Amino acid sequence: MRNEHTEARLRRRALTTMILAIFFLILGATGVVLYASPRGRVANWTDWSVLGLTKQNWSAIHITTATLILVVVVIHLILNWKVFSFYFRSSKPGNLNLKREMVVAVSVAVLFVVGTVADIPPFSTVLWANERLKDYWEESSERAPVAHAEELAIDELSPSVGIPAEEILSRLHDAGFEAADTSARFGEIAALNGVSPNALFEVVVPH
Repeated sequence: MRNEHTEARLRRRALTTMILAIFFLILGATGVVLYASPRGRVANWTDWSVLGLTKQNWSAIHITTATLILVVVVIHLILNWKVFSFYFRSSKPGNLNLKREMVVAVSVAVLFVVGTVADIPPFSTVLWANERLKDYWEESSERAPVAHAEELAIDELSPSVGIPAEEILSRLHDAGFEAADTSARFGEIAALNGVSPNALFEVVVPH
């Protein structure tokens, strides 16, 4: 019976370890993609994607994966609390004894948080490089006529481009794009026709 209990406990630990390892890899991969991704307004306007997934898709995976990891870590701590609490125990009852490993771990965590908030190297360098990447996307991509133009209906976009709404709708139809009426949102029309909002805009206002 005891062997069965020990075996079951080892299986739980192995499962927890495997889940954490796999999802840490996923979290790392999504983090790299999001780090290198353009700002939201550029990503949405150009329909930016990696492996067929948009920035919103990658962000959603990143958030749900981080949530699962948090849940698994909490469960792992609960199941192994006796082992974890060993790092706080002292040989004398009532005394707190932080082990060297715990002190180092907490110190590293504090260093990363303080270094990032204080904006000092090398933490600031990582953030600086991230901003330069996003600036690159801004400079190399076509800009929307107004912020978040993909969220505007044709009626709302019309004044910004100086073209009557009905004329915009007519140009889209002439180019073979489906669009219900001038109340349809530009981004939704683009998605319906399988193109980026930017590609659709070039039909309306050719360069």
